[in-house]
Amino acid sequence: SSSSSAMSFDELKREVTETLADAGLIQKIKAELRVGVFKTLSESGELDDIEYGDVNNFKGTNEGSMTLLLVRELLQRLKLDFTLEVFASEASLDTISSSAQSSLQMLTTPFHKYGTLAAIVQQLKSNGGTLDSPSHNSSVSTTTNTPTAHPFNVSPQALRKATWGFNKADVNNTNKIKRSDAVVVFSELYPTLSMSSIHSGLKECAQREAFQSTQTIDYEEFVIVFLHLSQQQQQQ
Repeated sequence: SSSSSAMSFDELKREVTETLADAGLIQKIKAELRVGVFKTLSESGELDDIEYGDVNNFKGTNEGSMTLLLVRELLQRLKLDFTLEVFASEASLDTISSSAQSSLQMLTTPFHKYGTLAAIVQQLKSNGGTLDSPSHNSSVSTTTNTPTAHPFNVSPQALRKATWGFNKADVNNTNKIKRSDAVVVFSELYPTLSMSSIHSGLKECAQREAFQSTQTIDYEEFVIVFLHLSQQQQQQ
């Protein structure tokens, strides 16, 4: 009887553990516990500075701070909230200077759904291992899926707005959305534009930029249309 009860309890415990794991709660608890322990040790002065000496030295340079911010942006884009919470705490991202953030915004990289770090890697791959910007015209190559850099002056706020819109439609993270879904998103982003203006704007950009598909658009193409419609709205 006691053996049977013990087995039932073990089975119940295993089932509860699996349920919590499937819901992501165990990972969250572990992350919060690690963050809590780190903050407590840090505030009490019991944290060995030597252990995080490399992080502090790295963060002490502008390039190091920018790199840490790039990692944070990537984790945010991928929605790795638990990992981000631990990373932000251990790297003390709240102490990074505003100059590093300003320098990061001045980087010229191709558009990329997953942020600047992914764009830099993409640019390295496209340019044969160098970050030197190749000369581009305004057209998108029809022989490669690698987005090209476009000579648009895009503010970080506008790019965040465009990224939000694309992510809303790209629920499966395929980096492609249906044109019909794009029209719906654009109508939400630009409520003062008529549906005919949005359709004609999308068609005009697709023809001028030689979009790769007549049924879907990728992130870069979405941003191109987004900027085009933004100019249309400003002219109203």
